[in-house]
Amino acid sequence: MYVTAHRVRDGRGTEAVHAFIHEHGPVEWPTDVADWPETHPGKLVGQRTTLRVGGNTVLSYLDVLAPDGARPDEVEAALGGLRDDLPERANPTVMVTGSVTIRFGTALALESRRLQEFDELSRVVADLRSTRG
Repeated sequence: MYVTAHRVRDGRGTEAVHAFIHEHGPVEWPTDVADWPETHPGKLVGQRTTLRVGGNTVLSYLDVLAPDGARPDEVEAALGGLRDDLPERANPTVMVTGSVTIRFGTALALESRRLQEFDELSRVVADLRSTRG
């Protein structure tokens, strides 16, 4: 599973949070999947968008990668661990907890509200995941 939420801005200056969820099916989950959003995103199975997709500026992103059958508490624990450690981490950052890999980053303009941005994108990720069952 690869679920991502990102704040985008279109050419008119309108901002929105878009989210997408992909599934990988029955695959042996490798230990290093940090590049999978670019190389193996999986099959798109759900999305939430309000602006035209494509051509927008990404202001922040939260990528969560885990096996399709990952328990919600595993993912939440990994997100909580990164949230707790976020003030000490570089921007952008990658954290691996068990089989869950998280990537998070913000544009410099959002650096001062990095924790709030993480919280908002985490809620969007959890909401989209919950609609998939």
